[in-house]
Amino acid sequence: MMSNPYPIEFVDEGDRIILRLEEWDGMRTIHMVENVPTENQPASPVGYSIGHWEDTTLVVTTTRISESFFDDIGTPQSEEIEVVERFILNDSEDRLDYRVVLTDLTVFTEPATHSGFWFWQPGEEIKRFECALPDV
Repeated sequence: MMSNPYPIEFVDEGDRIILRLEEWDGMRTIHMVENVPTENQPASPVGYSIGHWEDTTLVVTTTRISESFFDDIGTPQSEEIEVVERFILNDSEDRLDYRVVLTDLTVFTEPATHSGFWFWQPGEEIKRFECALPDV
């Protein structure tokens, strides 16, 4: 979900952060509360995310992911997958670095890592993702 070139937006609502993604009109909720037993949370395609701050880095751990595929080319993943993301804003606040470690020992022999970044563009807005398939 996070590997896309489209705009993203973080909306701070105090005890949770809503992460809006333009691609596919995606939305995630990052719960900013401690000691929530995740095993009691329902599984969903985007999972259950709990976040905390390490200095200026937002660290998000997501479990309870029911999606069967790791990527859009059909790499499988199990419901045992754990995703740990780090969102790091640079000093000039115009670039957001992204690092993720995916651990699913049912499928992968070792954790998978990925990194990327987004640049802030003043005035950019999340638009409705209108994807139309061509007539056949």
